[in-house]
Amino acid sequence: MKRNELEAFIMETYNAVADYPWRKSPNHEVFRHCSNRKWFALIMDVPKNKLGLQGEELLDVVNLKCDQILIGSLRGEPGFFSAYHMSKDNWITAALDGSASDDKIKMLLDMSYQATAPKVRKKKGCPARQTVLAVANGRNMRRRAPWILQCILQINGLSPNIRTELRSSLYTSGATTIHPVQN
Repeated sequence: MKRNELEAFIMETYNAVADYPWRKSPNHEVFRHCSNRKWFALIMDVPKNKLGLQGEELLDVVNLKCDQILIGSLRGEPGFFSAYHMSKDNWITAALDGSASDDKIKMLLDMSYQATAPKVRKKKGCPARQTVLAVANGRNMRRRAPWILQCILQINGLSPNIRTELRSSLYTSGATTIHPVQN
């Protein structure tokens, strides 16, 4: 795969635009996620001797974030090198001269895109931020209260203030029914 083919593939597949962050290196382009601005591909031209090859001429390469387990086996394949100017534990460099297979570069590009994608954060507590209140309507609450209270606290992740308020209302009211109430 050549440099211009990879650039076109990235723009078409990942809807990313090239960014040129270094004035001194106008041929070095970064592709990043729009939302979190993390890099998933860095295309540049590097002297061959910087990659352990013979010669001084420039070679187009791409740096891709990669799973640490794959990096060791990929380095033994033609067209793949230890990451140039990046963490060698998490990134790999692939030559864009046809020595690395197109399918492998595309697979690694997709892995890099997924590895740098924004993480979906799990919200704490209930999505609607419900507060559980006790309603007094029975007699046997004193026996059930600890079990019900424990379940409520685990499920809803209530704040300490609400826990104290709930605990006192459960024990003093004699309630047997618990209703979620919107704040």
